Amino acid sequence: MSTCDHLAWLRHVENSDTGEVILEDTGRLGRVIAELPRPDMQSLRTVLFIGTRAKDTALKQIFTQNNIGRRGQRQDINLRVDTASLQTDSPLIFADSSPFVKNHTERSHVLCHDTVSHPASWRPETHAVIDIVYARLLFLFTDVVCLFADDFSSLEAIAIRLMEWADIGSAATGLPATRPRLLLIVSEDVLLSSKIWENLQMTLHSGMGSRLMETFSAIKVFRLGGNYLSLLARYQRLRDEIRKQTDEILDVRRRAACLFSAHHLLSLFRCAIKHTSHTITQGFDFLQASRNWNKLGAEYEEHLISVFKLAILHKTPYEKMASFIASSIIMEAFPPRMHHFSIKYVFSILYRGHCYAALKTCYNDECALYICDEIERSCCFHYKSLQSGYISSSRLHWANTQRLNTFLSPYKSNVTCLQCVRRAPEQHLSCGHSVCYDCIRIFGAAVAGRENRVNLKCIYGDEGQLTVDIKPKTAGVRVLGIDGGGARGVTPLAFMEEIQKLVGHCPLHEMVDLAVGTSSGGLSVIGKFHLRWPTKRCSEIFEALAKRCFQSSNSFFGNISSVLKFIARDAVYNEATLEEGIQEHFTLDRHLFEYVPGAIPGTRVAVTATSHGNTRFIFTNYNGPLSSSSQQAYRLIRPKDINMEPRLWEVARATSAAPIFFKPIQMTIGEFWDGGLAFSSPTELALWEVARIWEGDVVIDIAVSLGTGQEDKPEKSSYSLSRLWHSFMDHLDGERRLRDVMHGLNKAEEQYFLLLNTRLKRPTRLDDISDLQEQRHNIHLSPTTRHDLLHTATAFLVSNLYFELDCPAVYSSGVYYCQGSIRCRGDSHAIMDSLQHLYSGRMEFITGAEVLSTCQLHKDICNVCHRFRQCVTLSLRISGVFCQNISGFPQTMAWFEAQQGFENAFGSPDHDFPGGIRCRACYQVPLEIALTFRYTMISFQPHCPALSAICFIDLFSPGPALPSTQYDWDSDNLSSADIALANGELYIVNNASYPDLNRALRGGGAHNFGIITDMTLRPYSPQGMWEDLYAIAEEHLDALFKAYDNYIKNMVRNGKAHILNETVG
Repeated sequence: MSTCDHLAWLRHVENSDTGEVILEDTGRLGRVIAELPRPDMQSLRTVLFIGTRAKDTALKQIFTQNNIGRRGQRQDINLRVDTASLQTDSPLIFADSSPFVKNHTERSHVLCHDTVSHPASWRPETHAVIDIVYARLLFLFTDVVCLFADDFSSLEAIAIRLMEWADIGSAATGLPATRPRLLLIVSEDVLLSSKIWENLQMTLHSGMGSRLMETFSAIKVFRLGGNYLSLLARYQRLRDEIRKQTDEILDVRRRAACLFSAHHLLSLFRCAIKHTSHTITQGFDFLQASRNWNKLGAEYEEHLISVFKLAILHKTPYEKMASFIASSIIMEAFPPRMHHFSIKYVFSILYRGHCYAALKTCYNDECALYICDEIERSCCFHYKSLQSGYISSSRLHWANTQRLNTFLSPYKSNVTCLQCVRRAPEQHLSCGHSVCYDCIRIFGAAVAGRENRVNLKCIYGDEGQLTVDIKPKTAGVRVLGIDGGGARGVTPLAFMEEIQKLVGHCPLHEMVDLAVGTSSGGLSVIGKFHLRWPTKRCSEIFEALAKRCFQSSNSFFGNISSVLKFIARDAVYNEATLEEGIQEHFTLDRHLFEYVPGAIPGTRVAVTATSHGNTRFIFTNYNGPLSSSSQQAYRLIRPKDINMEPRLWEVARATSAAPIFFKPIQMTIGEFWDGGLAFSSPTELALWEVARIWEGDVVIDIAVSLGTGQEDKPEKSSYSLSRLWHSFMDHLDGERRLRDVMHGLNKAEEQYFLLLNTRLKRPTRLDDISDLQEQRHNIHLSPTTRHDLLHTATAFLVSNLYFELDCPAVYSSGVYYCQGSIRCRGDSHAIMDSLQHLYSGRMEFITGAEVLSTCQLHKDICNVCHRFRQCVTLSLRISGVFCQNISGFPQTMAWFEAQQGFENAFGSPDHDFPGGIRCRACYQVPLEIALTFRYTMISFQPHCPALSAICFIDLFSPGPALPSTQYDWDSDNLSSADIALANGELYIVNNASYPDLNRALRGGGAHNFGIITDMTLRPYSPQGMWEDLYAIAEEHLDALFKAYDNYIKNMVRNGKAHILNETVG
């Protein structure tokens, strides 16, 4: 990588013709911070020097170890770091600028560094652009401003400039004491008349001066020594004064809890320059800017109301409820990597308004105010534990909830995740409690050998469990829609059977992220993708149900009988028969939105329904963003009262209640019938749901539509009733509707649509059960069916491959360098076997222009963590006959960075998934070798006083992990041990000195397997919820991974651990 010698930090460009202003961030601050040895732990002191010649002279004398002779352009605001302070806890960076320069008229064209342009939405009218940049942007990040009076024509000119800044106003919204201090530097030999000096003093103390104090926390006039002193001596006092002032304001910021690390400061500056380009009238709040990735919306108030109503229902004491809400606030406000703002400030700015508004809807004003204050007091109490550094915010909330589980465990809600009180729930645990996906990542642990399969235990300590597949953040969405068609629903099931045969041992339901069905398609979607039935069983149950419900003859007299039944009962068939059949297979007491025993959920399922006024509804096993569902042209049914949640059989009955054939179903929440009348194409509905659930920020990898057969259209019709009938049937034709949608897409978007349907030999009624087997056989009659099925199966298999960046993109000389990996969700071995079975030819990962690497299938699976990983890239080409983008493409690298949270310096909503597997062997990351080692035997008392061995701990056990079943050891017998986690990171666990860390191993921060070694190693650096991270010698790594690999291949999942006879050399 080439280096960049440019010093410019900010450039301000103004088009003289249009008046357009552009603020350019050259990335200089990021490059300076990259030079720091510990940017996550070091806090910067920032000094801004404003002037020309006198300023330049001062810089040379103050920063003697810097190459000040290397000047930047005078039109720029240049930035350097004091090289003498690099290794300190608070390095000093200094910017210098001339206030008299003209604006640039052209944008930067250099390639050695990345320049980000921010067009301003405002135009400079009465103030110069440079003054606006000073007052609204730079002063936000400056501790001391040094203004050199010698570089101004007169003191009146200085006063005018100060009044300009006061008139523009500061963008800071925090404590006034944290704003920069102004040093007005005057030479001793400059003659100041008493009148001029008095005018300046009057300016500083007048009304304008009071406004100036809103910009600066203090103003001081500093006189330099005379010319009779050497330059070094003359500026020694100024150097000392700057150090004194920066030290003082550093202490002020520390006490005000706004002393940011260098990385945090960089992130805030990037937010601030965007803010300044957008507005120069609104203030910039550091707290709000740190939460750009996780803003609190109006829905948070609704979630609080849900909890308060449950507290009233279950008569929970006020202080217990307040403690629970407070610890959830601590977890939400302080994820790993978040700056620790003052808790009182955080609560007052972000949470008090929501809490009080929600409390007022449930309690009287006096009670609401009392509980709100109690929540604040509890927040302060929990925050003290967080500040100790021995526990993370998620572990703190977990422990507090465990303490309160007697009061909280009866709480149940389908609209609020009661683990975080922040989002809507998406899954249910076996105990009946619901949980959102972020909480699954926070408290869950990755299952060994699978990407994004997570195991979770209930936060309430009631033995509730859940194992769930979660869509990787950078993966695309796989969509499947099944059309309705009465008894003709055997056709989509036949298609699915054939696809399942082609994909082998890869379950089809694990390769679909969203499945939507209408009418008979709704029954198939529920059975296959919600209950996880084998496809063959779905077909058998569907055919049996069709034969049971549709028993009329298709003869002339049968048709007459059907008409008479409809006239007499408003339905051709008896709905009781349909209900009995559905209840027999879907059971009476099971709900659609609840835990499914014996299944590993992962597919979102939606079925359609219609109600009075042709109102459109969907029943789902998920929520998605509830705030956006109200804006749709259809409604998601999710009663706030959990007792009114629709049962599974009722949902199946509602979506299959085709008018004429069956009466509508009357439920506690309303009357519903077949959704095919309003949603003719469930695949189109799936596209709408994708945009709602993922809010338009995702790529659709594949959208498969399974039809129920198309009839030949009559060439002409002489009767108006016939024309009207055919028009109505065309309206219900899902494939026709979907093709209309496809015509509005571009060619690239059309490629992810796959339509599988058959051509009916003759018109077939929806209740015709005379030729079900013939309809199943029809799927093989089309000459393109085999190709379409193979294409669909391959597309599903390839969609399991997705791309992740290993680190943020690096810019150098006009090129972004990206390092990433191709991963595989699902069972990597089974997916590779299926691809190998379908195609024996060469497989290559390609871009649009070149072959990047050969896909070696099983050889690309990591021997340690048993997950697929291929270093780079983007499409998979098979034998030159098939080519498809891997999951998530096409997207920009910036999108991948945003999805993976590289831009979130202040943490992520899922707390960086602490239970995820981070396999060092898989990533091939070179380890830093520790300088010194101290070897210590593991001591187990009383059975084995001294033993050197490697033990594996199964952390899926409900209590503290047991080292061995052989000697009946438990955590109390283990006196000291180092833990090498399966993700390659090593931590010491000691019940006496690190009890919180020991509990973290038990409770969800690291359920993945661990290795006890006989090494005690030096601390390396704190990370996240862990107290200490330990480095390990590189020569020991292979032995550790070899032992771990041998263990998991022969693992017995009995909740215990087993001794291996191997040792670390």
